[in-house]
Amino acid sequence: PLTKARMQFVALGASGDEVAVLSFDLWPYRDFLVLHELWVARGHRGAGVGTAALDAALGIARETGHARLLVLPKPVDHGMTERDLRAWYRRRGFSSCRQHPGRLQRRL
Repeated sequence: PLTKARMQFVALGASGDEVAVLSFDLWPYRDFLVLHELWVARGHRGAGVGTAALDAALGIARETGHARLLVLPKPVDHGMTERDLRAWYRRRGFSSCRQHPGRLQRRL
């Protein structure tokens, strides 16, 4: 844990290299979990690593009793635009969140 609420996970590849990072806030008194970062190493993009990491975040949200997963899609490197990132999340069931402008959400 980075803070009481902030959690970060690193996914390692078969050779032990870092292939993905998940960072989110887990607030027990809210009905949503906030995903701050989902990063996939360039050499591993397009192979399902990001989808698997997102599935792990959705699983954690469900296991902890949260009803939604929220994300503010902002690229963390130059490999993807915000528009591409928003489209990526939308293809995985996310939609606009009225209560939190600019964020996308997925109900669980």
